Amino acid sequence: MLDTLSAFAFAHYPIPVDKAVFGRKRTARKIHRLFSAAREFSVDSPRLKRFLRANDLPQGSIGKGMVFPIDRYGSEIQRFAECLSAKEAAARLGIGYDAFKRLHRSKKLRPQFELPGIAHCYHPSDILELLNQTKRHAKTVSGIPSNYEDLLALCIRTKCPIEELQALVASGKIQSLCSDASDRGFRSIFADPEEVWEALPFDPWTGITKTELKALLRINDSTVKLLVEEGFLEMKTIKRSRHRRAIGMVGIGSLKQFVQSYVTLGLIAADEGVQGQAIYAKLRGLDLIPFTQSPKYSLIYHRSDIADCGFRVRSGNQQFEAMMTRLDNELRTTSRPQLLTQPNLSGERR
Repeated sequence: MLDTLSAFAFAHYPIPVDKAVFGRKRTARKIHRLFSAAREFSVDSPRLKRFLRANDLPQGSIGKGMVFPIDRYGSEIQRFAECLSAKEAAARLGIGYDAFKRLHRSKKLRPQFELPGIAHCYHPSDILELLNQTKRHAKTVSGIPSNYEDLLALCIRTKCPIEELQALVASGKIQSLCSDASDRGFRSIFADPEEVWEALPFDPWTGITKTELKALLRINDSTVKLLVEEGFLEMKTIKRSRHRRAIGMVGIGSLKQFVQSYVTLGLIAADEGVQGQAIYAKLRGLDLIPFTQSPKYSLIYHRSDIADCGFRVRSGNQQFEAMMTRLDNELRTTSRPQLLTQPNLSGERR
């Protein structure tokens, strides 16, 4: 009878391990109160209370006198106690908090618990798995070459987000990848910056930059912005292969359509070989009004309006071909990856 009574007491009451009931003791505790569980698992009581509240424990039992079976919640509480906060996990990876948030958003590292009222926490085993995945193709060396840089420095140099660089490194495409024996997370992984640059994906050059467009059409910045916003020119944003910064590119097709229908005052003056003010005065005398009338915009006319004005203006197709020839000749002496009249659709560098 005493064995039965003591077994019932141990199974239903929060009795400490070292306390005897009817002369009987237990080596493992079966029932916990909030504070005893917090003490055993080294978790703050308020934090543990929020964790249990977010689980399926009946709401009425949550409080100072709450009790719960350890066999039902013990393993979860143990795993919860082992977890790290986001800042602690970032420190374990050797990166800043902003970079860590990028890894979280890209689902490279998922929180162990996602519960209402509980801040995201990450288990050390998941962090170690991410590190091992990143370092699995790295050779462990005793000395790092002087021109190599760690992953954080490579992110800054190549303007590549941490999640993209981690995926590239984990893919095994970087032959120079190596690591030292330290436990500094991503800061213990190194590679040659030149090889990383060559391996990063990039958008091929299939358009004209804003600076080149201004020179070709002989217009100012405000006019370029107007033409793009009003839909006369099509512009898309790409990442340049070397510095990885976003850059706007105007499509060649939209430029050709624009030149066939419109002509700028600067182009008329260039074909005539005179100053633009003289051309403007003559057009004004003919009551020809440009569709860009604001003082901050360069003057642009409908090509059909100036066809019979006696100017030696080339046709739209002729003007476009002259632009492309001029641009190609200029690009032959620069470091631009490719010529615009021969877009590199394969994605290989030239």
